[in-house]
Amino acid sequence: MRRLCALISLALVLGIGCGEVLAQDSNPAPAPRQRPKPAEPSPPSENPSDTKDQPPGDSKPSDTPADKPSDGKAPAKQPAKPAMKPGTRPKTPTPPNAPARPVIQVADVQCTEPGPYLKREKPRDWLFTVNVDVRSSRSDLPDPRNPDLPDTRSFKFDTLSVVFPLLPPTASAVPDRSTLKTILRLQNIPIVGQKATILDKQITGQPYQSGVSLVKIAAENGECREISFEVSYKTTSYNTVYDEESATKVKWPENGWPVVVASTFGPQMFIDYAMFREQGSGVARRDFSTESLQQWINDQTNGNPRGVPPATLAKWLAGQMMARLQPTGQGLTFLNTGQLQGIGVVGPEVTFKNGRGSDFDIAATLVAAYRLAGLPARLVIGWDTGTGSDKGEDFLGKARGAKEGLRPWVEWALYDEAKATLNWVPVDLEKMRKQGSRAQPIERPWKYFGTHEELQGVVPIAFHFHPPTTVESYGSPAMWGWMMTPDHLGVGYQALRFRTDRPSTTSDEQRKKREKKE
Repeated sequence: MRRLCALISLALVLGIGCGEVLAQDSNPAPAPRQRPKPAEPSPPSENPSDTKDQPPGDSKPSDTPADKPSDGKAPAKQPAKPAMKPGTRPKTPTPPNAPARPVIQVADVQCTEPGPYLKREKPRDWLFTVNVDVRSSRSDLPDPRNPDLPDTRSFKFDTLSVVFPLLPPTASAVPDRSTLKTILRLQNIPIVGQKATILDKQITGQPYQSGVSLVKIAAENGECREISFEVSYKTTSYNTVYDEESATKVKWPENGWPVVVASTFGPQMFIDYAMFREQGSGVARRDFSTESLQQWINDQTNGNPRGVPPATLAKWLAGQMMARLQPTGQGLTFLNTGQLQGIGVVGPEVTFKNGRGSDFDIAATLVAAYRLAGLPARLVIGWDTGTGSDKGEDFLGKARGAKEGLRPWVEWALYDEAKATLNWVPVDLEKMRKQGSRAQPIERPWKYFGTHEELQGVVPIAFHFHPPTTVESYGSPAMWGWMMTPDHLGVGYQALRFRTDRPSTTSDEQRKKREKKE
């Protein structure tokens, strides 16, 4: 355990970032990890009343005797009973040969129309800007050429590529790519004629993990001690309204998940593994253990996550995870100057074992749990403007007590194969937790599970702690990364600044102008 924490801490300090998915200027990505094929699950009941208001894999309330593991025969119909509340652990023992992980099938579907199960409302337009400053000098480290002096080496490169995420439409936001602007500066001097490239796919033609795109800014033949870049674009954020009653009727797909949805099961840095440097051995990778988390999922679902609809499974696991994990710490790291350096994450393995973690750690652990249960899910990191609520705002539009800052939540995929529609459904454990340490009864609607009245004031930024490509960064992961040739200077530090403004024209006004021109 001590060695694990030490390795992860070392990875955060060094800022190693070597993802499994490569950019267009890199080598092809390896094939996804193959998972053992599970035993064929028992078909769910065709009568909705047989499974309504029950936890996954359980057919009795907690104060009645538990069922025996299924032998393939249809269980006897149970009498009417009160619904079990999330937070009550099912007593049915885990089958001895419970499947470890489901096989992820990919359907020949590239995209789907938005489904009717999640609606956006009350739009707010934002101009989002991020600035990243990277400096080579480190006063806290000695110069290898002269140990008596601080390290003041400069960056020297033939080629330099910087990447930052650009999201597709999410459950609660639609970015306007036509408004994208970028600036790359060397020693605070903008590069003339520099133009950004948007990478939508890997060199293999497959989408990046979770469907993210990458904004790539490049430069050639330079030497400096400070590199900075700026990315800005307009986006429209919404509150969300979830039709849970209809969503629970959506069944698991029989022919696999759409391509982008299936990509969420790919290995992801700081959720599935960590990268770190060891003296004399270069960069190494350590996969996080999933044994405890997988056993917990088997216990919660009797080894059969698909025994209930995806919407029921997602809600049950969210409630159970909220009851199990205690929030602790801010989850952010800062320089001694007070500037934001990045996000300090330890990974689901340590978070789940300790039973506590930052909001970022808890969100990452829920994503890992969803994926292990066979439910597509992605982490969302956004910038909270502090203006999400329509109630209790001061004269500046800030919600009382709210602060600007980075915050995480989770989106899981509700794919209706019969209708060929897709909804990403938000789950905000941080907000749910502030209402109580345990979730409400599962038969009731949950605030911040699907329906969210404050996302209009949040701008989604990234689906990853670190970009899904072979780039590196300094210090804690901060959603960006770079690649430098011929050599990468291993000494430096980073600082990030985020800003949101209300644009002078709304997205609706811009749309009308474009239509008028056309």
